[in-house]
Amino acid sequence: MHEFSVAEAIVEKTLEIADREKAESVEKITIQKGDLAHINNEQLIFCINAIKEKIEMLDKVEVEIKTVNVTINCSCGYSGEVEPKDHITDIIMALNCPECGKPDPEIKEGREITIENIEIKK
Repeated sequence: MHEFSVAEAIVEKTLEIADREKAESVEKITIQKGDLAHINNEQLIFCINAIKEKIEMLDKVEVEIKTVNVTINCSCGYSGEVEPKDHITDIIMALNCPECGKPDPEIKEGREITIENIEIKK
C-alpha cells in the first residue's frame, strides 16, 4: 500500500511548514492528485487520519483531495485534456490523442500528487 508512504510524506511536509510558520494547529490540507497517480483517495485519507492521531497539531485537520485531469501534448499539435474515465484502464486506453488518434502522447499533467494549500491557526 503506497498510500501510506504518500500520507507520511504529506504529513511530514505539512508539519515542516506549520513549524516554520509557528502554527498552533493545522486546520486543513488541500491535496491535488492526478488521475494517473494510482492513489486511492479513501485510502490516502484513511492513512493520513491514522498518522495524525499521534500528532496534536493535526488533531482536527480536514483533508481535501482535488483531482487533476490528464492533460497531454501530441506531435500533431493537440494540447489539452483527455476526458476522465471511471476506470484506470479506460484512462490509459484513452491516452491516444483525441485529435489524431496517435498513441503515447506526452503527458503534461495527471500523474502528480502535490500539497496545494495548508490552512493553519496561529
